[in-house]
Amino acid sequence: QEVADEIKANFGIEIIFQDKDLSQKKFVGVIPNNNLSMLLNALSKLYGITVKKQGQQVILSKDKEIWNEDK
Repeated sequence: QEVADEIKANFGIEIIFQDKDLSQKKFVGVIPNNNLSMLLNALSKLYGITVKKQGQQVILSKDKEIWNEDK
């Protein structure tokens, strides 16, 4: 949730978590405050999530292939 708050403060974009456990993920590092696309791409690859931008919102959801518990 802290990353979502930083994104909103720096870019004016609201982050919506489709899955509650995604909001609980820990992120340690430097958040680039001038390149939203790079940040979202990094989060997508790091956590295996799908990122969808809709206006002033970004929706984060689990990538079903990576998060499939049957594998």
